[in-house]
Amino acid sequence: MSGKTSTPVPLDTLLLGALYALEECGRKLASAAVLAERAHFVDAAGLALMAREEMGRHDILLDLWRQAAGGSIVSVTDVRQRCEDHVVKQRRALRGLSYYPEPGSQIYSLIQATMTHSPGSPEWRAAREKLKLLDERKTKDLPGQRHEKRMSAFYVDLDDDGWSRPSDLDPRDCLREVQEAVSDYFGASDKISRWVIHDDKPLAQAIAALPEKPTFPIVHIGVEASTAAMQARESRKEDAQR
Repeated sequence: MSGKTSTPVPLDTLLLGALYALEECGRKLASAAVLAERAHFVDAAGLALMAREEMGRHDILLDLWRQAAGGSIVSVTDVRQRCEDHVVKQRRALRGLSYYPEPGSQIYSLIQATMTHSPGSPEWRAAREKLKLLDERKTKDLPGQRHEKRMSAFYVDLDDDGWSRPSDLDPRDCLREVQEAVSDYFGASDKISRWVIHDDKPLAQAIAALPEKPTFPIVHIGVEASTAAMQARESRKEDAQR
């Protein structure tokens, strides 16, 4: 078994794996979108967060392909070890940060300060510096939080406060997980489909030389899902107040 797993992985196999991972990300997100449009927001979020891991796997496999193209030997064991950690895959799938600030919150006030004060002013610079620190903290914490949310979306678990259930998750937050994942997937698949032709000639040529290439699914979520998520959230609030 050890001899098998230490065998070098061919270049085209690594590249095809990277494309397969992104294709699988799109397939899972397409299913998540269907669930979201049917108001199954928690299940949709769990599936979307699984899809993010495939997006992270895509990035990791591209890295390994580049290493192998540069002369390094990449084995089956290398691939498995690099793709094993859930939080690492969530971190690699991180494309950007989104905020949904409530009026009166710190982040809301800081964003308002950057909009109301002149760029370069002391007030503007102070707000930007604080926003930068918040971005750094969120970049560090978000991959682990997404892994935990994926687990929470699928499993009943016992913690210090009692039982946690998937149905405890906020419908609106769950829908946002799906929407953000779809947006990031669109950027990743579009980059492979179009941008790479101009930005990365070796990768573009390697993809063109593959005997088979997966097709990346098109994923869309209707605006009705946002309305339904808000209604579900308000309904939960009313039930909690009774």
